[in-house]
Amino acid sequence: MIDKIILNIHHSDDYTDYLFLTAGLTNKRIIPMLDPSPTELMDRLDGTTLVVDCYSSGRNPRKNESIASYNQRTRSFNVLSRYYLAEDGSIDATQAEMARTIIQDRLEGILLSDDNLHEVYRRYFPLFWKKRKTIYADPRMFYTKAGFYYSPLFAYVPLGVMLKAIEDNQDLFRTWQGGGCNCKNAPMIIDIDDNDEGWYDDAWTLHTWCPTCSSRREIVVSEVIYYQNCIGKTYSDFVSNYGLSSLSLFDVVEELSIASDR
Repeated sequence: MIDKIILNIHHSDDYTDYLFLTAGLTNKRIIPMLDPSPTELMDRLDGTTLVVDCYSSGRNPRKNESIASYNQRTRSFNVLSRYYLAEDGSIDATQAEMARTIIQDRLEGILLSDDNLHEVYRRYFPLFWKKRKTIYADPRMFYTKAGFYYSPLFAYVPLGVMLKAIEDNQDLFRTWQGGGCNCKNAPMIIDIDDNDEGWYDDAWTLHTWCPTCSSRREIVVSEVIYYQNCIGKTYSDFVSNYGLSSLSLFDVVEELSIASDR
C-alpha cells in the first residue's frame, strides 16, 4: 500500500525545481523535497511511502516525445525543460503547466489506482467496519471508490456496498477454511481478490479478518461465485444513478479517524 509519495527532486534549474515543488501542492499525500540528504529522506520514510526521483534534461526532445514521463521500473520522473525553458531564460507558461499537469495526474494515478485502493481498503477495514453506520449515513463515504471492479456489471463496487454485503450476509462471509484463530466466531471474509501468484488457473484469494483478535489470513480458493452474486445483488439494491463519490478512500480514512479521536 502506498500512503504517501515523496518527490526526491534532484536540482537542475530553479524553474524546474519550482515546477516539481508545486506539483505536490494539490495533494497533501505528495511531499516534495529538494535535494534532501539521505538522513532527511530516511526520517520521512515508512513502510507505505513511495520515493519518486525527479530529474530534468535540457536536451532537445525527440519527435513526439512527451514533455514529462514516468518510469515505473526506476520510480522516476524526467521532464524535458527545453519544451518550456528557452536558452535566454524565458518561460513558456503553457508548456510548463502541461508538464506540471502530467506529473500531478501520474502521481494521483499511483495513489488512486485500483490495486492501491484495494490495499487501503484491506488495511483500514477494521476502521470501516467499526464506523460502518457513519458510512451508511453519508453518501459521500458510502459511494467512495474502493478499488473493486465487478466485471459482471462492468462497474465499480463502492465502499458502502461492500460493507453492506458483508453485514447482511455474515453467515456467507465467515469461514474456518484454511485455519484461523481460536476465537469463538469464525473470521470474516473482507475481500475477494484475483490470485496473482500463478499457483492455479482461475484461483482467487479470500482475505479474512477476526473482529475479536484482529488476526488476518489469506486463503486460495477456486470458486467465489456465491460471494460475487451476493455483492452483485447488494450493488443492484443500493446503486442507481448516484455514481461514485468525489471523496477519495484516503479522505474517508482521515474523516473517520478524526471522528474516532474525538
